[in-house]
Amino acid sequence: MAGIATAVAGTEGLLPMQRALLEALAPALTGYRVQLDATPTMTAADLAKALERRSPEFRTRIVQIMVLAALLRHPIPDDVASGLAAYEQALGVEEGMIDVARDLAAGSADLAARDFERNGYVEREGLGRRDTLVQRAPSGLGVLRVGCRARSPLGGA
Repeated sequence: MAGIATAVAGTEGLLPMQRALLEALAPALTGYRVQLDATPTMTAADLAKALERRSPEFRTRIVQIMVLAALLRHPIPDDVASGLAAYEQALGVEEGMIDVARDLAAGSADLAARDFERNGYVEREGLGRRDTLVQRAPSGLGVLRVGCRARSPLGGA
């Protein structure tokens, strides 16, 4: 878990929500409970060496968990987005969500919100202004919230 944590911590260290997520996932992946440091240090090469006997599917799952934990930041810092790519390469797998994380780090969440507005979803669905569509969650957790209402296929809310 230290390798995953290092990949998503960036220079700011792990967010409390990232630490909670990774510590909750650890028993399912490893069979052991872990307690992560705020600033873990396991290089991409060290993680690749530790997982060299694991299948490509397992290593891909590790990268997917990295992306999931990285998405808890908003916006995703550039150092985290580029770090994800380095770990992906070291693990010898390809996960398309790395590109999505890079796009989000480059500010495409705001572009997506503008696209919603341009296409009339904001006005038609009564979502409010674009600046309230994509926003930071309370408590500084860095979680991306997208304001939308779920609709039942049977009608109604």
